[in-house]
Amino acid sequence: MSIYAPGTPTYKKVIGYIGMALLALSLVGVLTSTLINDQLYAILSIGAGLISAVIVILMLWLMRDEQSELSLHIKEMRHKRWKAVLCIVIVIPLFLQISLAKGLPVVIHHLISDEAIILNSVKETRHGYKNKGPDGCVYINGYRFWYNNFICGLTEEDWYEVKPDDVLVLKGSKSAIGFSYQGYKKLTSSLLQQTIAERLKQQGYKALTLKEAQALVSQ
Repeated sequence: MSIYAPGTPTYKKVIGYIGMALLALSLVGVLTSTLINDQLYAILSIGAGLISAVIVILMLWLMRDEQSELSLHIKEMRHKRWKAVLCIVIVIPLFLQISLAKGLPVVIHHLISDEAIILNSVKETRHGYKNKGPDGCVYINGYRFWYNNFICGLTEEDWYEVKPDDVLVLKGSKSAIGFSYQGYKKLTSSLLQQTIAERLKQQGYKALTLKEAQALVSQ
């Protein structure tokens, strides 16, 4: 059973299915507890930006014609033209950024990742403890980009106690794409904290697995 009315052109169906797939990916990107490797995230962001630019330019070009299908649709919806332009310029790039730079790699990560215990260090706490989304968020070293540089779920007590370069032990999964986490613990030994924090800094704050940390400590 098709979700489209009889006689709907094929190209509209294709655009609709692509839109639904991107919407699903954007939800994954927003709701996930996964961080994508910085280098990969940067490449995907550039790709998403280029696709956004092409789509935005094409839609604005189509809007120049008052009788184009897009212009007529905007009139039917009783939207003001400037609001439609603003929506196209802001919403489409944001939507594609979350879908393609975050949602898509998260899906692939979960298909290829293995269970792991990951160690990474705190950069700073994020705003207040309470947020509109998950509570207890902290920025993590080694991750620079918007919506891909913090983890959440710390208890209120731990959130107020945590300091820059404190090491968190994250239980989750790791792949070449990034890592996801389901829980955390603070590393309590001050000497171990210092040793691992220094090594993380030396290697550009790339997350250590438990095996790598154990090998480091045994040296």
